[in-house]
Amino acid sequence: MIYILTDKCDKNLCPQENKFSALASGSYKADADGSKDPLAHCYGQGCVTGSVSKDTICFGGAKDSPCIDGATFLAVDEATDIDKDKFSGIVGLGPKSDQARMPAFVEQMGDLGGVGGENSVRPMFSIYLSNAESAKGKIIFGGYDIAQYAKSGLTEKDIYWANQAHKTDYFWTLNMGQIAFGDGTKFTTESKMLILDSGVSYSLIPSADFNTLTQLLEKKYGVTCGKKENADKKKDG
Repeated sequence: MIYILTDKCDKNLCPQENKFSALASGSYKADADGSKDPLAHCYGQGCVTGSVSKDTICFGGAKDSPCIDGATFLAVDEATDIDKDKFSGIVGLGPKSDQARMPAFVEQMGDLGGVGGENSVRPMFSIYLSNAESAKGKIIFGGYDIAQYAKSGLTEKDIYWANQAHKTDYFWTLNMGQIAFGDGTKFTTESKMLILDSGVSYSLIPSADFNTLTQLLEKKYGVTCGKKENADKKKDG
């Protein structure tokens, strides 16, 4: 889902400088789903509450920037635990929304350029990540660019397409094979699925698999995993 902080949100709760003003928009529509009840949504850290709204959303400040007319988003006027966030909103990239009143951005992506038209955008995206300061990361909505971002010599035939592994497709969930460390040591898990996420507040793992992993790390590699407060004490000491 998409959420955007509005200027109605208290400065103590939403201290971010850039916020949306409904009064400054000539196409904004509040309570777009027909309900006047506010919608609340929580993440790994932080919760937001607001009105299910519609407006034109554009990517970039140029006049020819691609836009979605009548995009559905949450206009946030209340929030908790987001005061340290530097951003003024989130564009969630899950395949489908877990909120019945709010479609996911990927579900709305086809409206970029007009559904079925010459400039229609496929409901997909690709991400290029780089550790080099000279090569900036890139996200492409609607496709991918092998020539620009893939290893030299690779083609369409080298792309591996995987089916979703779970009937509840709120996440990009895939079947998982054998996990192994660089030296060949295998790590066998009870879980047989994994979730790909472009940005998470926390990295999550089932408790049983976590215990197996920490025992393996300590026994094989001498790495001891402890609670954060214990790690901080050792660091201070």
